[in-house]
This record gives sequence, structure tokens and C-alpha cells, in this order.
Amino acid sequence: MKTTFTIIFILTGYLAMSQNVASSKISWTAAKSIDTATGKISMDQNTLITYGQDSLVWKDKQGQVQGRFKIKQAFGTWTNLAAPGEMSYKVGGSQKSGTITIKKTASGTKVKLLLVNKEGIRTIEFFVTASQVLQ
Repeated sequence: MKTTFTIIFILTGYLAMSQNVASSKISWTAAKSIDTATGKISMDQNTLITYGQDSLVWKDKQGQVQGRFKIKQAFGTWTNLAAPGEMSYKVGGSQKSGTITIKKTASGTKVKLLLVNKEGIRTIEFFVTASQVLQ
């Protein structure tokens, strides 16, 4: 019985770590961001939730939605959340359009938002401290 439990526990952990970023619902939490146009650094928490290749939602530290984006096109084949990889999304919505790129390297994970609306271009880079597969 103990062996069966151990095998199930290990298998569950492996499956959770090897989630396909392109098709899973994932929460990306950042404790720091930088507006690359102004150089302004924010230590406020932000969360980006990706819904496979359907949509993305950006929330601030209070949980208030800062942007909802419909994915028009996805680029990348990041099949293992635990491994380095990259996904880019061409997005539109909330009177904004642009690209959102999520990239994990050996030095960490970053989310880059490049958004265009009638006021101009806004580029924000988030430094991800945690990612979690959601049900």
C-alpha cells in the first residue's frame, strides 16, 4: 500500500510539472514590474492568467482586472512548465491590442506586455516569482 501511494504521489508531481503551457490554464504571479518606456519600477504584485490559447487576464494586487485579452494567434510550443520555454500571443481586447510574451530561462521567468491603444504604446515587463497550473 505504501509503495502504491509513493508511485501515485511521484506521478502526480511529475504530471503537474510537465503541464503544456500552450493548452493549460496557468497563473503567473509577479512581485516586480518595470515600465520600459519610463523606467518606473513597481514592487506591486500582478497576476496574469493564461487560458490556453483562448484568452489572458491581467490583475493587479487587489485582484482588479487591468486588462482582458482575446488571443488572436499563439506562437510557440512550450510543452513543459517546469522547463525553459517561450510562448508569445498576439492579443486584442479592452480597446487594446498587442503582444504578450512569456519566457522562462535558467535565470527566471518574465512576462512582457506590449500594448497599443489610442493613447500610444505601453510596454511592461513583469518578473515572475511563481507560476501555478489552475483547474
